[in-house]
Amino acid sequence: MQSHLLERLSRNSSQMVKIPPKQQRKPDYRYFLTGSSFTGSWSDALRAMDGYGLYTFPDGSEYRGYFVKGLFHGYGLLHLSKPYGITFRGVFAEGRLSEMLDIWFDDNLHVEINLQGWKADFDEWHYCCEGDRRYAIEQSEGLAAVGPKPFKRIGQPSFIPKKMYDLGEGLYNPSTRMIIKRPSPFPTYHYVACGDERHKIIKGYRSGTPLTIKDVPVETCRRIIELNLKSEEELQEAPPSCNYNPIKERKEFLKGLRRAFGKKPENLQARSLTDLEENESFASVGTVWGVSTSSCSSFTCESLTVDREEQMETTRKYDKIVWGCLPSGQSLLVYGGA
Repeated sequence: MQSHLLERLSRNSSQMVKIPPKQQRKPDYRYFLTGSSFTGSWSDALRAMDGYGLYTFPDGSEYRGYFVKGLFHGYGLLHLSKPYGITFRGVFAEGRLSEMLDIWFDDNLHVEINLQGWKADFDEWHYCCEGDRRYAIEQSEGLAAVGPKPFKRIGQPSFIPKKMYDLGEGLYNPSTRMIIKRPSPFPTYHYVACGDERHKIIKGYRSGTPLTIKDVPVETCRRIIELNLKSEEELQEAPPSCNYNPIKERKEFLKGLRRAFGKKPENLQARSLTDLEENESFASVGTVWGVSTSSCSSFTCESLTVDREEQMETTRKYDKIVWGCLPSGQSLLVYGGA
């Protein structure tokens, strides 16, 4: 009945998000009327997400982590799809982000930030800052000369209605002080309440109002080029500052996996889960790989019973290795009983 209702709504209602036809739906996935989908631990009693799983929003953004009674609860990764391309790692409590632990972009550029609660310290951030404003391509190939009519954005410039300003994330209307046409997953409209921010937008952003562009004097162009060359010479004296190091990130990730299997890095060869010894896969990996932690050695009714307390403790130890320290005294999941 539920699948018939989904097909009927997706076929007849133009207001509903299109739900994939039955033959195109992935196995072990649940599809909701909002256009979202979920795969993972599902509680039939609660008829809700409860445990570890992957929740996909209609725009492609994903939450991968723990759920309790249908809400984000525990450690998790929240990835925002394009055009943002940012991943947040943190601790969620009853559907809300309560603690931020880490941030990185889709190109593996890591945000060097010291988070203390909701206060952020960017002293360790050296990429595209005041001391070195170069992008990665400019660090490797040098700075390009700035001309009198530089491009404002990559590709063809978008159409800007008259008396509106292009902010990149949307269009600003100074008469209503509203930013409109913002891409998902953020709200379509945003009110700019800060007077200083409104002044910066009007002064520094591109407008749809026709403007007369005057030619820059030759002497001014020469001065611009001289300053660019001087700036490049000064920047080359210092080493490039970029927080992206994919080799280092990959090594750290592999070290975490190796520690999870209880092996030293120099003695461990790459193996699949099927190549692991029985006690290794059961004791070290546990239910993260979907393996029961029950100690029964034969197929009986008792062998189907999972020790919930042992299962949670094994998962907790694994997360501590992969994700770092856990909050003291807190459990990742909350259950009414074993």
